[in-house]
Amino acid sequence: QEEIEHLKNEIEHLRHELAQNRQNYNNLFENIGDSLFIIDLTNYQILTVNDHACRRFGYTPIELVGKSLDDIEVTSTNPATQQLAWESSFSGTRVYECYYRHKDGSLIPVEVSSRVVSMNDRDVIQNFVRNIKIRKQLETERLQLIDDLDSFAHTVAHDLKNPLSVITSYAQFLRDTYPYMSEGELKDG
Repeated sequence: QEEIEHLKNEIEHLRHELAQNRQNYNNLFENIGDSLFIIDLTNYQILTVNDHACRRFGYTPIELVGKSLDDIEVTSTNPATQQLAWESSFSGTRVYECYYRHKDGSLIPVEVSSRVVSMNDRDVIQNFVRNIKIRKQLETERLQLIDDLDSFAHTVAHDLKNPLSVITSYAQFLRDTYPYMSEGELKDG
């Protein structure tokens, strides 16, 4: 009887621990700062998403689950512009930039951290997706400022070239004629 009571307490403790672990997992899954997509490795169908992904891209979970990743992720068809920023030889994590399609059809520039993980005894793709729209705008502004500074430097160099030529010519004239000038010419000059 005592052993049965002990086993019941142990089972209750394990149930409580399992519920706590589930709660912790759900908190991590839902409250991560990035959009999270879990994708079937065999057919690239979205298996589950967090609420952040739904809010960011305008879908409900029901609308996203079952969609193909190709319906959401838009990568460049030009290999020269494809942006694989980093790949870990240890974990297999790939970080790259592409676009994710919002429900309204607009494309949002994102950075994706993608890796294959095991979940419920099957391999799935885990995509952490971060909106980089502001970063892209800042990069564009930075490049524009660099172009503006280059144009300004070119203009300043051009504008200074003519007066400097006159000064240089006059200095050469003085250097060449100085030895032949009288004291009066030097004072008047």
